[in-house]
Amino acid sequence: MPVVFRSKLFHQKILDPNSNFEPALLPLEVRWDTLTGHMAIIQEFRFRGQLPKPDYSTLIEKTRPVCPFCPRSGGDVSPRFPPEFIAEGKLTCQGIDVIPNFNPYATYSAIAILSRTHFLELKELSREVVVGGLLACQEYLKRVAAFDRRAKYMSINWNYLPPAGGSVIHPHLQPLASYVSPTYEKEALAALKRYFRRNRSPYWADLITAERDRGERFIGQTGDVAWLVNYAGRGREPDIIAVFPERRSVLDMPQSGWDAFYEGLRNTFRYLADMNYVSFNLALYSAPPGEDQFRVHARLKPRFQFPALGTADYCFIEALHDDYLCQTYPEKVCRAMKPYFGTV
Repeated sequence: MPVVFRSKLFHQKILDPNSNFEPALLPLEVRWDTLTGHMAIIQEFRFRGQLPKPDYSTLIEKTRPVCPFCPRSGGDVSPRFPPEFIAEGKLTCQGIDVIPNFNPYATYSAIAILSRTHFLELKELSREVVVGGLLACQEYLKRVAAFDRRAKYMSINWNYLPPAGGSVIHPHLQPLASYVSPTYEKEALAALKRYFRRNRSPYWADLITAERDRGERFIGQTGDVAWLVNYAGRGREPDIIAVFPERRSVLDMPQSGWDAFYEGLRNTFRYLADMNYVSFNLALYSAPPGEDQFRVHARLKPRFQFPALGTADYCFIEALHDDYLCQTYPEKVCRAMKPYFGTV
């Protein structure tokens, strides 16, 4: 059975105070991820217009003097890699420094400092900054692969600003290499094998074909990278997926691949800025050796806080039920994003 878009529509019955307490049905749709089967609940938020743009100017100035990634007159206070791993103590690539993470998420956990500037808005995340940072992370992960073959689960990650869990304003990427598979990757690897055994065709190629044919969630193409909105989103705003259909690992990604990825990111950043989203999470996943069905892909999740309380876009559904609540239909996001990719 090829890619299946499975969903079920439910309703909650209420007496609506806006219609003289006449009976009304509130719709919600349950969808299941086309690869892992993970459940998402989709119900459009009825009381939210376009979000006001947050003002981080005070926070930016407050954090500048204590920023661990800003240049300091008192000398370098950054941690260093042990000499048996990286002899120089830190890795410099494309003018970008890669240093160990003081709060590691894996055995090999690093920080790629993207700029000497303390804060960059979305529109200031240039090709030089982003592609340079990706190349620096790639070089770090290549060093890990040559040094320790056991650390085979690799990714490049980004928490941009506080709503996305960013504890430092200064722009930075986080490359990881671990001995153990993250939960998402473990589930995906198993599901990809099941899909191939069942269909004798690769999932990612089938998904791109199916989404392009349907036209509801396929945003566009930049070079060899396919961009789509996830059918069963992993957040209040649906996550945006970029698939490299010919690449299994970030270790052998050519410059052209990073350039194509940046073109799509630049379009996405423009869309986010116009919608007053200023924060996002991004993860770029890479396959361990021998996983032939895996393809490099990225997930970008817009993050925000509900005014006026500054409520997080995360609740018990995600935190304790391990499901996802999505309050905008993926198809709506796709329609809004297509003009930024020139695919109207």
